Amino acid sequence: MIQKLSTSLLESTASKPKIGQKHYRVAEVDLPQLDFHGRIVRDLEELESIADRWQRLMETAIQPNLFFDPDFLIPALRHLNDRDAAVLVIEAPRRMHPEGDPVLCGLMPLVAKRIYGLPLSGREIWKHDQCFDCTPLLRRDCAAEAWRFALEYLATEQGVQLLSMNTVSGQEQFANLITDHFYAASTTVFHRDAFTRACFQPAPDAETYLNAQVSKSTRKGTQRLSRKLAQQGELTTRCADQDDHATWIEEYIALEAAGWKGRQGTAFDSSDGSREFFREMATRMLEKNKMQILKVSLDDRPISMMCDLVTSERGAHFKTTFDETLHEYSPGLIAELENIPIMHDRGLEIVDSCADPDHSMINRVWPDRIRFQSLVVALGGKLSQLAVASLPMLQLVRHSFKKKGK
Repeated sequence: MIQKLSTSLLESTASKPKIGQKHYRVAEVDLPQLDFHGRIVRDLEELESIADRWQRLMETAIQPNLFFDPDFLIPALRHLNDRDAAVLVIEAPRRMHPEGDPVLCGLMPLVAKRIYGLPLSGREIWKHDQCFDCTPLLRRDCAAEAWRFALEYLATEQGVQLLSMNTVSGQEQFANLITDHFYAASTTVFHRDAFTRACFQPAPDAETYLNAQVSKSTRKGTQRLSRKLAQQGELTTRCADQDDHATWIEEYIALEAAGWKGRQGTAFDSSDGSREFFREMATRMLEKNKMQILKVSLDDRPISMMCDLVTSERGAHFKTTFDETLHEYSPGLIAELENIPIMHDRGLEIVDSCADPDHSMINRVWPDRIRFQSLVVALGGKLSQLAVASLPMLQLVRHSFKKKGK
């Protein structure tokens, strides 16, 4: 049954042109001068007013973090901001036509934080419950300079002594960039932890991927369960179309609320804020082709749904849910295998699973790994350097007390 469903999906999308690979060479008119200025923005209308330039930053970033996309972050600030988060915006005038709107060169949301209880001014990149990646946005052609300016601005203009970076990229250009900067500046850094989690990286085609990356027992077992499930009604797989976003969003909210997330109070429907965040964010992202919702249905009844955030090349496997009354048929795994040809057809180069590192189901079908790290950085003088240097011992003491308390 898996093969039948996948074939129908590929037929339905075969006529669509593949999204071309992004070119990172920036047009001359858009090049920034290396004369940065920073500001802290709390007003949502002000953030909406820079959305076009913010989107340009997403397109030119060394790592386009979808959780900091304007159509994701602005709804989060509106509905989930219980910690007075504000956005650090780094801008620079254009080399050509400097009198026009400045170029957006860097962006990250921040919250005040007492780091390890130390009596120093601290900030942390904002990580709410729906955010799985806190990597700052940095424009590719001035990333090192914008990053250096951002840390100097926080230290000198905002009086920040410690910066906590929780769950930022531990690979690719961002990790190399910050490592080179910290080495050159002799910055004291505490590497609090690091981990990897599953990610999708395509093969030449979906069939090759399935044969090489998914075990034969998983493929055949899921096909067998699909055939048994299809005996109860028509089993179909669809992706949300442009005409009915609201229905798909409400179906996802209802299906998730009926499962374990609803019982534990972590479903979108468990609070007004999270529900309205998902409605606004999903509507904005779907309208601009930045989100894909996949649905497996039995007759007209949704039995598994998943929401992926997407750019032209990268994706984030944001949320999944399934009908737990049919758990014996593994509807979530059925949907995961149905999604593989869709991701290939869309031309995605890497998709972050956003799952726990030891997630048993996703690790069976996405064997590649993506690395993240969490850091604390000293920004202000010898006192902050001494404080960061002491953090390994403080962490060891905390862990010892936690073990004794068990």
